[in-house]
Amino acid sequence: MPRDRDSTRSFGAGARRRGALAGALLLAALPALRPALAGTPAPLDLDLRLRLSAAPAPAFAAPAGRNLPPRQNDTATRPQRLRTNVLMWSPITLEMLHGLHAWWGSGFTGDFRTANEGWFGQDTYTGGADKLGHFYSAYVGARLLTLGYRRWAGNGRGWSIKAGALTMFATLSTVEVVDGFSRDFRFSPEDVVMNGGGAALGALMETFPQLDRLIAFRLQYWPSRYTTFDPVDDYSGQTYLLALKASGLPALRDTPVVRYLEFEVGYGTRDYESRDPAIHRRYLYVGIALNLSQLLDDTVFAGRRGGGTAQAFADTFLRYVQVPGTALLHRRAFSH
Repeated sequence: MPRDRDSTRSFGAGARRRGALAGALLLAALPALRPALAGTPAPLDLDLRLRLSAAPAPAFAAPAGRNLPPRQNDTATRPQRLRTNVLMWSPITLEMLHGLHAWWGSGFTGDFRTANEGWFGQDTYTGGADKLGHFYSAYVGARLLTLGYRRWAGNGRGWSIKAGALTMFATLSTVEVVDGFSRDFRFSPEDVVMNGGGAALGALMETFPQLDRLIAFRLQYWPSRYTTFDPVDDYSGQTYLLALKASGLPALRDTPVVRYLEFEVGYGTRDYESRDPAIHRRYLYVGIALNLSQLLDDTVFAGRRGGGTAQAFADTFLRYVQVPGTALLHRRAFSH
């Protein structure tokens, strides 16, 4: 997220906020992977019997036809309520505590100030790479939180999808509002729009599994000349890719070799870290890539009933990250 300090850009500071948030979300989402990591298929809907087997199952069953948690006065659902509250409040709490230490140390004013940062123009902060960073962070966060609400906290599928998207959007947007009152930064309407778009896409992918099987939104990172390895701050090393998977198309999913291919389009900017605007570049990427997740599922993990630790980690990681070297991309520069 870009940071305005007295209307002068501080390159990379906003991205560190995304890194802190991503870390908090990953910590919150790790317990959600516990069933898969233990080698046991995770339940699709509310199933507290695995955790409270001594109690009769009907006491924990959700009302028929509803995706809401059980009644709040049902003492048997206390673990569920506790875990739900942890996932709901941890992201914003951690962000506020981190912000007070890292971003808002100069204090606040009585005025609410905004900044028009633009979108993907040549003369913007990073040519729009920071805006895609907002979108990507909200997208990944919404999906991880949905997983946590559903698998770890035990809530229904529909409720978890809504809660994941809203929690992520509320967390990021609250930070923007606080920025508006801070002395050093400004509220960015563009950032809020991208936060909402990313959270909405995350909810859409969770709602329609067939869409998740067909497309993927990923980040590919390779260190630029401005740093050794910094995938959060190094905009010149980032490429955001939208992939269309052959394995998600009925006509191609059973075709040998072809089922492991993807068609990708993407966007990235280069050299915006430089103070020389003449070398700032924006690129459109088009090409084909290897669906590494599908390849691993069909080879390394083939025949493993219920998955396992390695498969659960690989599937989650490869859903959001394009491994360098697995895509053959042609880039075309935008004119100034």
